[in-house]
Amino acid sequence: LACEVPVSLCPGAPNSVSSIAGAEMFLTGSPYLSTNDVRFTLFGMPPNAPMLLFHGGGTGNVPLGDGNLCIAAGAQGLFRGAVGLSGAGDPPFAPAAEGSITVNLDAAPYVSGASAILAGASWNFQAAYRDSTTFGTGFNFSSAVMVTFCM
Repeated sequence: LACEVPVSLCPGAPNSVSSIAGAEMFLTGSPYLSTNDVRFTLFGMPPNAPMLLFHGGGTGNVPLGDGNLCIAAGAQGLFRGAVGLSGAGDPPFAPAAEGSITVNLDAAPYVSGASAILAGASWNFQAAYRDSTTFGTGFNFSSAVMVTFCM
């Protein structure tokens, strides 16, 4: 049984290095639970920015920080999980950086309870990140993506 293609839910908001698209997040790992290789890559990030991944069963559009929280609790809840750090970028030629967040499906909050990621389940993911380089409130959100998992 093949996994479904991840679906983009909302765009990122402009940030200190990308005045149009903001940070865009993509599933670059695998939605197959058997590989335990769930990884998200973010492009258009401020350099050296801490990132925190959230997942939930619903969608929304709540203005927060300098962007929008596009995922919501749904029936299960809204959970925070894996963390990451964007790279250094290459100013002045490429001031935007990229970062990645790896999800360990064998660790909390992904392994049990209401936040467990199981075969056949669809979850929405979005990253919050620090953007303290003379821009707005100091934090923002990436684009969001829905991933349906399979064995």
